[in-house]
Amino acid sequence: KATQDHTSAVVMDIVKRYDIDGIHFDDYFYPYASYNKGEEFPDAANYAAYQREGGKLSRDDWRRDNVNQFVERIYKEIKAEKPQVKFGISPFGIYRPGHPRSITGMDQYSELYADARLWLNEG
Repeated sequence: KATQDHTSAVVMDIVKRYDIDGIHFDDYFYPYASYNKGEEFPDAANYAAYQREGGKLSRDDWRRDNVNQFVERIYKEIKAEKPQVKFGISPFGIYRPGHPRSITGMDQYSELYADARLWLNEG
């Protein structure tokens, strides 16, 4: 939440102070495995706190939900301030291997916790 709050404050400062056409995120999701020398991303304490508070999502779904909430929050905050400002994201090029069948490679949905199809379908 603190990271989301900080990022939101920076984005909204830009939106409010400058005459811009849009905000675009390039890398925004959980880091690639190589970021942490192949080790698991260090969010176990946050996930445990979520579970203690009654959270029922699996860790992977919880991570995706964190990203989804963040993406939706930034979108709504920008639109509330300046509806004409566009918000875009560059997701990893492969949604999921096998979608369509001929696609192979890294799975952004399960490795970066980015559900770009959901964002596209929800506008």
